[in-house]
Amino acid sequence: MSSQIETVAAPERGREVSADRWSVGLLVACLWGPILWRLREAWGADPELMHGVAVPFLALYLAWQRARVGERTGGRKVGTAWIGIVVLIVSLVGCWAMALVLEINALWPKAQWVGAGFATAGSLGVLYWSGGWPRVRHYAFPVLFMFTALSWPTFVRTAVVSVLTESHAEMAAEIVSLLGYPAVVRGNVIEVASGLVGVEQACAGLRSLQAVWMFGLFFGELHLLSVAGRLRVLAVVVIAALVGNVMRTVFLTWRIGVEGLHANEVWHDEAGMAVLIGTLVVAVVYAQWEAGRFTRSKAAAPIAATPGAWPRVWRPALLAVLLETLLVEVAVRHWYERGQDAVVTQRWELCDPSADWVAEAVHETTREILLCTSARQLQTSASSRTAALAAIFRWENDQTAASSLTNSHDPSVCMPAVGGRLLDQPGEVALKLGARELIFDVYRFETQGRVQTVFNAVWDAMRGESMPRAQRGVTVEDERLARVWASQRYADRDRVVLVLEGDYSVPAAVAWLQREAPRLLKPTVGKQRRG
Repeated sequence: MSSQIETVAAPERGREVSADRWSVGLLVACLWGPILWRLREAWGADPELMHGVAVPFLALYLAWQRARVGERTGGRKVGTAWIGIVVLIVSLVGCWAMALVLEINALWPKAQWVGAGFATAGSLGVLYWSGGWPRVRHYAFPVLFMFTALSWPTFVRTAVVSVLTESHAEMAAEIVSLLGYPAVVRGNVIEVASGLVGVEQACAGLRSLQAVWMFGLFFGELHLLSVAGRLRVLAVVVIAALVGNVMRTVFLTWRIGVEGLHANEVWHDEAGMAVLIGTLVVAVVYAQWEAGRFTRSKAAAPIAATPGAWPRVWRPALLAVLLETLLVEVAVRHWYERGQDAVVTQRWELCDPSADWVAEAVHETTREILLCTSARQLQTSASSRTAALAAIFRWENDQTAASSLTNSHDPSVCMPAVGGRLLDQPGEVALKLGARELIFDVYRFETQGRVQTVFNAVWDAMRGESMPRAQRGVTVEDERLARVWASQRYADRDRVVLVLEGDYSVPAAVAWLQREAPRLLKPTVGKQRRG
């Protein structure tokens, strides 16, 4: 009789375990849902984060694999469930608050990491609540794997890009020169007989490096490799990515040396895709080889969980969290719609080309790096005695705050990258153009023995005012949070740049700006939208 009762009870316990697992999964989804929904904007806007859309699904698969393998039993100490509950509540509040910030700052790395940090802490709290430290340790990797979908912190990206661009340019120039096409490096630009080859951020390997970093971690976990095995997989895929991108730069430089600058348009994207696919193949093959050579010892192998290892989660609490999450989504939407009047954006445009100025195409990679929606530039014609350039970069419908890159991506960053040496920053020049005042920050550089005076203005199209360097330099954080507090959904901006080449004094260069700017720039009115 007792055996019959146990036989009947076994399916019941199995259903309870399945229900409790779904409850835990839904609680974790409530934590991550508001964050991931905002991050989708960053994944679509930033080419370096295109792999991010796959990360949640890969993490879910890794968690399912862990559940299938089973876990060590042991549970948590009696009376400590409140720790997981407190962590969950605090994390929920933090996730809801970061949802408000990420709604209009999806590309802000610090906000991404803080939001993911709250979601991670809450997920681990739920796991501790349901099964103690053994369960936390068992499922920690799939949870932490979510961080591969985020932008690297700014200081890390800056350091990596700086090292990669310079080293890749130098190695590529040496190899191409040995092939019989003399090449000289100037910053992160390679000069060959046919023209200049820019080793931009994407060509330096950051885009593929972020993706292959994720690949390396995924395949190491997929095969349940030891720590040493996972580190070897990571090292191999990173080296493969770096070598592949050097080969790509060499190939592009060589083809430009042979065919001319149009070869870059023909081969640029194809070469990049070949490097990414090749690196992925290396990751798959090497991880499989590691799995065949090194297996986990019996002592380290997971122990299958018993049905009783999954205690019942409080179902009313789950229902309350679901309802609260829905209310938060409604509240966030309402926050950015409350009391906002329609705003007519005020913008700038370049005048049509003239006898002195001709249109010049803006390279697509420049737009990709700046994440701007449109760009236009003019340069002085061959008949002009003055060498100069005028450009406008525009961010429209900028809900992700991509325009905030203008705070750090000014000429003091761009010009050294092409071999320019900063000579001086004389200050600001305020220029009255009709009813508007445009404030230019002034920079002087020396590039290949030529002096260039750069006038750079950042214009807030939503408020219709300039943002000089002194104002932009307050802190990016203050500016972003101020938009959240003011319920300003869009951050539309224009960057206006005028460059005068020649050994002009600052007063002479300013006089040129005052003469040419009214001829080149015209104020326009953009679309009407809610702020």
